[in-house]
Amino acid sequence: MDIYVLRLGHRPERDKRISTHVALTARAFGAKGIYFDTYDEKVFESVRDVVRRWGGDFFIEQANWKKLLKDFNGLKVHLTMYGIPLIEKIDEIKKYIKAKNYTRAMPNVGAEYMASTTAIFGSDEAINIFNKIGSTIKVNSEKELDIATAIAGSGPAFLALVAEAISDGGVLCGLNRELSYKLTKGLFKSFSAIDKKPSDIKDSVMSPAGTTASGYEALEEGNVRNSFIKAIKSAYEKSQKI
Repeated sequence: MDIYVLRLGHRPERDKRISTHVALTARAFGAKGIYFDTYDEKVFESVRDVVRRWGGDFFIEQANWKKLLKDFNGLKVHLTMYGIPLIEKIDEIKKYIKAKNYTRAMPNVGAEYMASTTAIFGSDEAINIFNKIGSTIKVNSEKELDIATAIAGSGPAFLALVAEAISDGGVLCGLNRELSYKLTKGLFKSFSAIDKKPSDIKDSVMSPAGTTASGYEALEEGNVRNSFIKAIKSAYEKSQKI
């Protein structure tokens, strides 16, 4: 069965990120291509660049959506995104769109590499679908999904800041940029493989009056811990408003 995706309502001035995610997730799920009702050169080129680098025949094109739907001879499935709590619109959605299940999900940028950590609220059946692009964690409420958005959705950007700072620190101390980047990348890979609580990892590395203890002291003096806690809280609060 061939699957095609139609992206309606793309706004070039504000939807580049989400629309790129839609296209790349469609590709990851095995769709043949995606149609947009609005042309956006930056989004189109970004998706085509991924296809060139990673292979496949996935396409992205602009189309007259009314004609496309009229001429399409196949099953049509409508997916709706709302920037307001789903609980406030679910009855209206069910009234106009008949479906077996209704689920809200938040993948992250790892979907491009089949490594998304996706939070979902709704049907258990969606877990198998989103497991195709990484791992899936089911939450129990709209509020928990908004918190998950702050952690798993915005988190990659926060971790990128950490990685960039660590790499810059290596350069400051005398490493060349490439070597410092490789060490930092390897660090993240090693950390993800350790199945322990963060505090246990810290305690296993930090020896009395050692290098880690000294570096940790500098981080605490810089209020890094509290800054990250505030970043998650701020992202969560913003998620509730959009």
